[in-house]
Amino acid sequence: MLSVQNLFKAYETRSGEPTGGAFDISFEVARGELFTLLGPSGCGKTTTLRSIAGLETPGSGVIELDGAPLFNGASQVSVPMYERDIGMVFQSYAIWPHMSVFENAAYPLRVQRRNRPSREEIEKRIMRVLEMVGLAKYRGRSATQLSGGQQQRLALARALAREPKLLLLDEPLSNLDAQLREQMRAELKRIQSEWGVTTVYVTHDQAEAMAISDRIAVLNQGRLMQLGSAEEIYERPTTEFVAGFIGRTNFFTGRLAEASVDRSYGVVESAIGPVRCWFHKAAPSGAAVKFVVRPENVECARMSAGHENTFEGNVVSRVYLGDIAEYTIRVSEMDVLVRAHPSVALSPGDATPVYFPADRTIAICE
Repeated sequence: MLSVQNLFKAYETRSGEPTGGAFDISFEVARGELFTLLGPSGCGKTTTLRSIAGLETPGSGVIELDGAPLFNGASQVSVPMYERDIGMVFQSYAIWPHMSVFENAAYPLRVQRRNRPSREEIEKRIMRVLEMVGLAKYRGRSATQLSGGQQQRLALARALAREPKLLLLDEPLSNLDAQLREQMRAELKRIQSEWGVTTVYVTHDQAEAMAISDRIAVLNQGRLMQLGSAEEIYERPTTEFVAGFIGRTNFFTGRLAEASVDRSYGVVESAIGPVRCWFHKAAPSGAAVKFVVRPENVECARMSAGHENTFEGNVVSRVYLGDIAEYTIRVSEMDVLVRAHPSVALSPGDATPVYFPADRTIAICE
């Protein structure tokens, strides 16, 4: 449905110093997919979204929607924003305070330049979207009398009222408190799935992205670092940035004992000993390697000594967090973070074996 190829948009200060942008970004979004652009502030995610919407003009690249060009730098095609079949929800919602809930949602249809629906069709379509977002009973209420969550729903209803081919969401939940944000992200996913609209979602919140996305593109400093499902990105990070940005992890360094092939296993010599790791790409013997293992994938007090990827350690600290216990275990002068069930009975000072499952110990060769 959406194709973005080699998108380039750079920003500079008045003195010519680069200040960010999007550099050679490429991805495709399938029909009906919820695709998320994830990354820290200044990574290029909003620049990419605004380029798709037509709010920014890229320096080069190609953007196509359902096979039709929206932008092509080589042929100098740039479809105006108002002619793109796109609905957008901004971070600020941009709700009209002097209009009712119904009139806010109906506004895009009333000002539509082409194929403007009849009054009866507008009534039917707006009530349909208001029903879907749970605001039908508030149709006559002033928009200023809505809660933050209701305003977010209204902004979504207004974007969907035009029945766009593509829906763009720019950090729509960032103004909500933590508990309401969790509720609304589930609602957003439900509405998007029921409506079946192809959606590009922008956020800096890793948990939010993992909870709602079909696929995630992780960006950093204007470049695409990794693209895949939430499981792929979390369990199989391909760069140090992605491993550190998505959740918590343990980092180690070493050298590859012998050449590895892609999507297979290899042994890395490290400060804690030889560690068998999973490699997403081939690497030569002796290559410098970083490898990571998530705290919840480290096992302790279970494996017998001498098992592959098992090392002797001593408990430094234990923090009880209710559903888990978080341990710091020192192995060969290195601290390993471990998350275990509270039933694991270890105390500071205890000796314990620590086991890294090879299929969850991921080598990173950048």
